[in-house]
Amino acid sequence: SVRLPSRLAAAAPSSVRVLAYGAFYWPPWNPWGVAQLYRSERCLLRGGYAVHLWETKVWRSLLSSLSPAKLEAHGSCFAKAALAVLRGTFNFTPATLRPGERAEESLTVSLSRPLAELLLTPADGAVASAAGGGQPCGDDAG
Repeated sequence: SVRLPSRLAAAAPSSVRVLAYGAFYWPPWNPWGVAQLYRSERCLLRGGYAVHLWETKVWRSLLSSLSPAKLEAHGSCFAKAALAVLRGTFNFTPATLRPGERAEESLTVSLSRPLAELLLTPADGAVASAAGGGQPCGDDAG
């Protein structure tokens, strides 16, 4: 997805506008980025053209069991964006960072816990669901 555009930009630099990384590759593919999308209330960057859902990383632990009711109950960046699509409003403002607002810096990710547990853990650290059984995030192997 980036090789051909890179070659085109090199071959005809005056014909191509190179955008910042966040325009297409936000959030990043790491535990913090995935948690930012699925735990934080706001994460989308203004001026972004796409959001990576990292489906291969979270399918078993989170996305395979999604329902409109779960989206309604959650309130994460992903849930807000998904509800906007589901409802047909495409209003992503509630999931978008305000000008000058930084992404959550206090969000910590333990690599030894399943992403589903991270998603369902309130900010105070208490586990909201003890159901367990979630599949570990791809970065949990180490």
